Amino acid sequence: MTAIRLAYRNLLRNKRRSILTSLALAIAMMMMVFAFGMLDGMEEQSIRNFISYDYAHMKAYLPGYLEEDFPGLDHAFTVPESLLTLIEKESNGATVTARLEMSGVVIHGSEETFVRVVGVDPKRDKEVFETLETLSGGVTLSDDKEVALIGDRLARDLKIDIGEMATLMVRSAPGALNPRMLPIAGILRTGHPKVDQFSVYVPLSLAREMALLPDGATEIAVLTKSKSTSPEVTAYLAKVLPELEWHTWVALAKDFYSMIRFKRYGQAVMLGILALMAAVGIANTMVMSVHERTREIGALRALGFTPRLISRIFMLEGTMLGLAAGITGVILGCILTAWSAIDGWSMERYGDMDIGVPIRDAIYPTIQPGSIAFSLVIAVLLALFASWGSARMAGRGQVVRALREGKL
Repeated sequence: MTAIRLAYRNLLRNKRRSILTSLALAIAMMMMVFAFGMLDGMEEQSIRNFISYDYAHMKAYLPGYLEEDFPGLDHAFTVPESLLTLIEKESNGATVTARLEMSGVVIHGSEETFVRVVGVDPKRDKEVFETLETLSGGVTLSDDKEVALIGDRLARDLKIDIGEMATLMVRSAPGALNPRMLPIAGILRTGHPKVDQFSVYVPLSLAREMALLPDGATEIAVLTKSKSTSPEVTAYLAKVLPELEWHTWVALAKDFYSMIRFKRYGQAVMLGILALMAAVGIANTMVMSVHERTREIGALRALGFTPRLISRIFMLEGTMLGLAAGITGVILGCILTAWSAIDGWSMERYGDMDIGVPIRDAIYPTIQPGSIAFSLVIAVLLALFASWGSARMAGRGQVVRALREGKL
């Protein structure tokens, strides 16, 4: 208790220096909290978009489908309505839909581009995905109309608007090209670049007709009551239908997780260097403090303070500086993160740049307790590391020399 009281009083001797020293580390901690908030927000939004527009909670494919870069219709399989009903029953009330996905070309005037053509059941798909509900204009799909929906980026690239005709060309299962003139019924805006820039959605019945695959589908998507239960449901369905490969959304998004992990490591290294530079300021402050109080250290030793207690006092000073800097940095970082989350960190300033995640318009940072705790621990550890040398020097000083010559 004596060591804590002395350490606190020593910090108050030169308030200005203590504040300036801790402020540098506080700024580094603030940037760390904000950077992790951006990554956490990016991860949270990406997961939501993956599930809502692409992966659901799990999917089933024919074996080998995911091993190909551009899977063809040779991996399509028959999906009667009875199979979907069976999956709903066995998965304890989950919602299920089938999709038929194929590569194709869409042509409008002199513009053409390669796209992925996705055949969806208008009724079932809305129960699993939110894609068909993200219209920025027009009307959605229905079983009785041969129309198409496209993403807004794709519409801009093709210079096409709602109601205009486009030629959609796919290769059928037998291998013949099958073109079809379709009106654009609506334009989608999901924020997921894969949907907005590379996808054309048509009714499942029309896609099967163009592919010459009655009841055909390339995937079955399942949305459970909670994403946390998807591993157990996936494992159970794999036993019920072993002829299919079942994958959770986590397994399907493994490349995304690898990229996020790499970004987190890279960001941690850069912020660590910044924090280490700030910690040098604490080290300089502690060295100055030791030299200024050499005779005081000698007097304390003469009064019976052990070398370990002297070292502990200086270590506590550094710890208090680090803790104050960490708390201040975390508070400032949380304020900056919360303020940025109000309107989001706009991506529109970067144009149509693909950042490798299914986010397009804005990133909304989030505050995670783990990131806050990590930043606090880093601040204290850096302060301890910066104080160790000075504390060791103070504890090893000789009493007579410190009192007579003012040297340790």
